[in-house]
Amino acid sequence: VFESFVHTLDGCKINLSHFFVFMSNQQRCTTLLIRIFWFGVLLFAINACTRAQATRPEALTAPAISSAPSLTSAPTLTVTPSPTPTPTPTAQPFAADGSPRAYTLFDPTFQSGAACGWVDTFDYPLDPPDGTTASGGRDFGRYRERYDKFHAGEDWRFVDGDNFGQPVYAIGHGEVTYAESEGWGADKGVVIVRHTFPNGRKALSFYGHLDPPSVTLNPGDCITRGQIIGQIGRPRTPPHLHFEIRVHLPYTPGGGYWSTDPAQSGWLPPSQTIAAYRLQVSPGTQWYRSTDESSQFVYVLDENQLILAEGDQLVGLDLENGAQLWSLSFDEELKQAQTDAAGSWLYAVELPNQLRAYQMNNEPLLVWERELPSTIQLNLLPLPGGGIMISEAQRGLTAHSATGEILWENSAITGLTHWAHFSDTLVFTTNTTLWSANQDGLNAWDDSPIGIPIAAGNQLWLYAADGIYRLDIAQRTAQRVYVLSAGFANQRAALGLSNGGLLLAHTDTHDRRLLSLNANGSLVWEYSIAGLVEGTPEIFTLDGEIYALFAPTGGAIGSYNEISVFWIDPNNGEMLRIFQSGSRNNNPLTTWAIPVRDRQLLIHIEGAGMLLFDPQAARQRMEN
Repeated sequence: VFESFVHTLDGCKINLSHFFVFMSNQQRCTTLLIRIFWFGVLLFAINACTRAQATRPEALTAPAISSAPSLTSAPTLTVTPSPTPTPTPTAQPFAADGSPRAYTLFDPTFQSGAACGWVDTFDYPLDPPDGTTASGGRDFGRYRERYDKFHAGEDWRFVDGDNFGQPVYAIGHGEVTYAESEGWGADKGVVIVRHTFPNGRKALSFYGHLDPPSVTLNPGDCITRGQIIGQIGRPRTPPHLHFEIRVHLPYTPGGGYWSTDPAQSGWLPPSQTIAAYRLQVSPGTQWYRSTDESSQFVYVLDENQLILAEGDQLVGLDLENGAQLWSLSFDEELKQAQTDAAGSWLYAVELPNQLRAYQMNNEPLLVWERELPSTIQLNLLPLPGGGIMISEAQRGLTAHSATGEILWENSAITGLTHWAHFSDTLVFTTNTTLWSANQDGLNAWDDSPIGIPIAAGNQLWLYAADGIYRLDIAQRTAQRVYVLSAGFANQRAALGLSNGGLLLAHTDTHDRRLLSLNANGSLVWEYSIAGLVEGTPEIFTLDGEIYALFAPTGGAIGSYNEISVFWIDPNNGEMLRIFQSGSRNNNPLTTWAIPVRDRQLLIHIEGAGMLLFDPQAARQRMEN
C-alpha cells in the first residue's frame, strides 16, 4: 500500500500550474484520497501495537522455571473482616402466603335476636372489601354553610368516570329495615340495614342517593356482606353515595345533616367504625382500644403498664386488658413525653415552654418543673444513668439530672436525627457528626460516617447508606464491615440482635431486600421483598421469631392504606402474612407498632384504633 501511495503521489505532482489538470482528472485523484485514508489507518494500527507491547504487564510474560520453589513470608492476619462485596442488583425473592381476613369470615345463620345472622366483619360500600378504587371517608361531621348543619355521613364516589349507575354494596350481614325508591324525594332512593354483633350490640348502615329503579329490596329481607343493594343515582348534586352508620332511626331516612355534632347524637364515623371492627375480629387481637388520632407510645412500665400520650393528656393502661388506670391532663398542648432509661421518671413538655418531671410508681407524681425557652422543634432523650437530655432547635442540647440540675449544655449541636443507648452511653447523630454522651458530657467522633446507630448485644453498629459500620466507643472509631449498594437508610428498618448480629431492610435503586448479618458482619442470608408489598418494613423479633410490619408511606386523601405483619422463616425464604388491616388515612407518622414484653406487638392505626396483637396466637389460629 505504501509503495502504491508513493507512486501515485509522485505521478500527481499538484501545484497551481497543474490545478486545472487536477480538476479534469477527478477519477485519478479520488483514488489518491482513498489510498491516503487507508495509509493513515495502517500507521495508527502499527503505533497502537507498538505501545501495547511496550506497556504489557510483567505478569503476562511466561515465568522462569526454577528447580525448587522459593520461600515466601506468610501474610499478616487482620482481626477486622474485609468489607463484603456489594450485593447483587436483585436477590432471591421471599415466597409470601397467608390471608388473615379469610379467618374472620363466616356465612350468616339464624341466631336468637339476629334473624339474619351475626356480623362477621365489615366491608366498604363501594368496591368492596377495601374500597381501593373509591374515594370517601373524610367528611363525617363536617360543617357546611349552605345547610348550616353538620354532615351526618360520608360522601363516596369514584374519582375516575361517571358515578351514575355504579353498584353499591352492603357492608355486612344484616336485615333491611327501610327501602324506598324515592325515600329522599329529589335526592333519590334510600336503604337502611340493621347489623347485629355476636355480643348483641346493633348498628344501622344507611345508603342514600340511590337510583330509584335499582332499589328492589324490601323491609325484612336478609342480605349478606358484599351483596348489591342498589346503584348510585342522580340527586340534585353530582352523583355520589351518601353513607352513614348510626344507632337510631331504623325506619326513617332523616335529613343527612344534623344541627350539632352527629357523633354526640347517635351517629358513628362510618369509615372509622368499619376499620375499628376489622381490628377487633383480627386473628391474634388480645384487646382493642379506640384512640385519639394523635396517640403516641411513651413507655411500658414494669411490663404491666403502658403509657400513652393522647392529645393534651398522658394515659396509663393495663397491658393485660387495655383498661385505663390513670390520666394526667395538661392545660396546654402536650409537646412530648419520655421516660428515663430505667422507666422510674416521666418527663413531659407542655407548650409553650414548661418541662415537668414525674416520679413513677403506680401513678406519676410531680416532683419538679422548669421553664424552657419557647420552642417548637424539641426532642427528649433518656440520659444513661438517669435524667433527660433535651434537644432544641434554637438552644442546642441540655442535660438534666433526675433531680433537675443542669449537668451540661452545648448550644452548637442542632439537627439531632437518630440515637441509641449502648452500655452507659447515648450515641446519636446530627446532620453532620456522630456523637456520644453521658452524664459527664459530650464527645464528637472525628471523620465518622453519618447514619443510624443500632445497639446489638455487646456491640454497636452504624447503618449508613453505603454500608454497615462497627463502632468502637472507647476509641470513637467506625470501620465498615459490610458494603451496601447505595440506598436509603431507615431507622425503623434495622434491628440489633442479642447475639450481636443485625437484621436489615435495605432499599436501593435496584431492589428492596431483607438481610441477616452475623456478629462479625458477614452475611447470613438475603431475600428480595420488592414484589411483596409497597413500603419499607419495620422489623421485630418476638420470642426469637422474626416479624416484619409494612405500613403506608402516604396516599391520596380518602384512600385506603393497608398495614400487614409477616412472620419470616429465614431457613426457607418464606413469609406468612398474619395480620392485615388498615384505614382510610394517609398519615404514616401516626401509624406505628412497638414490641412489648418480648412477645406481643402494640399496633396503632390512625383512623382505626389500637390493639395488642399476639403473633403466636394469630399463627396458631391460621394453622389450625
